Amino acid sequence: MTGSELARRLLSEESITSPIVSLYFTVPADPAHLVGLVRRACPDLDHATVDGVRGVVEDLRGTRGGVALFVSPPPGLPRRLSLPCELAESAHVGMRPYVRPLLAALQRCVPYCVAVFDNARAWIGVRREGLLVETAVIRDDAMPYGPAERGVMAGGSRDGYLRRIADRVAETVRKEGVDAVVLGGQAQEVPRLIALLPAVAHEVFAGHIIAEPSAVTPAKLRRLADEVVARWRAATEERLAAAVLDEAAGGTHAVEGLACCLAAAGAGAVRQLLVEDGPEVPGVACESCAALLPDMWPACPACGGRVRPVEDVLEEAVVAVLRGGGQVVPLPPYLLEGVQAAARLRRH
Repeated sequence: MTGSELARRLLSEESITSPIVSLYFTVPADPAHLVGLVRRACPDLDHATVDGVRGVVEDLRGTRGGVALFVSPPPGLPRRLSLPCELAESAHVGMRPYVRPLLAALQRCVPYCVAVFDNARAWIGVRREGLLVETAVIRDDAMPYGPAERGVMAGGSRDGYLRRIADRVAETVRKEGVDAVVLGGQAQEVPRLIALLPAVAHEVFAGHIIAEPSAVTPAKLRRLADEVVARWRAATEERLAAAVLDEAAGGTHAVEGLACCLAAAGAGAVRQLLVEDGPEVPGVACESCAALLPDMWPACPACGGRVRPVEDVLEEAVVAVLRGGGQVVPLPPYLLEGVQAAARLRRH
């Protein structure tokens, strides 16, 4: 499930009458401090909801990692999501879950598959929630294991072994919904495995490491794979931002800048929104035509309707795009070159 799909599911749980607390933090954390954070976000919040926040945080003692917590008044059940990265503390109170920090965290914490192999066996695992978990071990049953025989195996047998690894990697990508693939092996063998990857795995191939199952611990393998995926993600984000900004500059079904992106999001015209991973941006929303504006207006300049202030107009744009079936990609601010947002538009 992508970050946009998960956020869309959360937004389907919007409350009609009661506020929802969205709390982001890293455990271990001080429950009293987090409750104080929630109180500052909404001093008038009911005691039952505050107690619900405190109870969940206290139950997390002894665990580690990032947490996204969504709590509504009883009898609503709290929703807790564990994330494989540290999160800056923030609290938000509104009639729906606040999703920008969640999207940004999921963008940074890419779930991936790693396969590391040697002449005898391949180990395949998936990185989720901070752990590298084994999903399969494949052995080359036709491989003679004596050191003197390692270089004289039949090419057909070797290709069959590598093809089994490639097929299992592709199966893992499909079943586990991972976003990237990392391969590890001997320098001369990895290109052969890459060439055999089915399309579903080849499309998300992030890079490779030189390592063998017998010579690397799971912790070291995770660190090496994390570095590969981080470089791949940074390069992918850079290419995406450059492409959308170029399309916007050329007027090719894309726009850039906060005002233009808010207008397109309010009109339901955004297919893909690139949004700066940063602080809240106050603005207003029109209650009549749903226009979103980055400044404080006394009335909607588009229809003259009444406007309401919103604490984060970028969040409003994100929600509008998600509810319209679009994709949202949070990016580091420097990639958007100071424009805060850019968007690809729907082609009608």
